[in-house]
Amino acid sequence: MVTGRPTADPKGEDIRVRLNWEMKQFLFQKSQKEKKSISQIIRELIRDDMRKQ
Repeated sequence: MVTGRPTADPKGEDIRVRLNWEMKQFLFQKSQKEKKSISQIIRELIRDDMRKQ
């Protein structure tokens, strides 16, 4: 059963990361400031780093 909106870029892969309090606060504050989810912030940080290579 497929749920959610159709997308051209499905995100079916999960990863779990342990962070310290300072890293978590950074992501939370960036998320609030940019009005994006923490997941989106992390994807953008990874994508930006991938483009540098």
